[in-house]
Amino acid sequence: MQIADALYHELLQNLATSDGTERKRWAMQIAESDVDMTTLAPLLFADKKTAYRFSWLLSDIGEADAGKLFDVLSYAFEQRNKTEIPGFEQQFAKYWRIGGVPEEDKGMAIDMMFGWLVDTKVGVHIKSVSLEVLYDLTKEYPELKNELKLCLEDQLDKNTDSFKKKAKGILKKL
Repeated sequence: MQIADALYHELLQNLATSDGTERKRWAMQIAESDVDMTTLAPLLFADKKTAYRFSWLLSDIGEADAGKLFDVLSYAFEQRNKTEIPGFEQQFAKYWRIGGVPEEDKGMAIDMMFGWLVDTKVGVHIKSVSLEVLYDLTKEYPELKNELKLCLEDQLDKNTDSFKKKAKGILKKL
């Protein structure tokens, strides 16, 4: 627990001014340790800059060890509307692509990602990542295939060429 406390305080003091190299170093340190991710989760409620960069660090941790990210995903998802991190809810598309969707969050996650696919205010990156996660979920829930197919067919000409290309690739697989 001492390692977790020391790391928490280091992150609390330094995340706000960190760069990608530092965050990747911390991510590797966390991935290689037995730090319980829930001990770091209060960083979601630190000052705005620290909390925002912690949301980025979560992705880095997932890239280093998807299981570590997965361990905190349900808690973070439960807290998503309580933070002041801009766009935090949409970060989950990336988290789910990296670490998987926890069983208890799948229903809400599926609904949210379908919503993001059709929302004109959602950026194409979030739509593309959501598309990947939803496609992966069709392997577990084949009944989603038709809904995803209909949604993608509707969205083909409403987004960028890169999204259109990705959507057509997924449609072929469906």
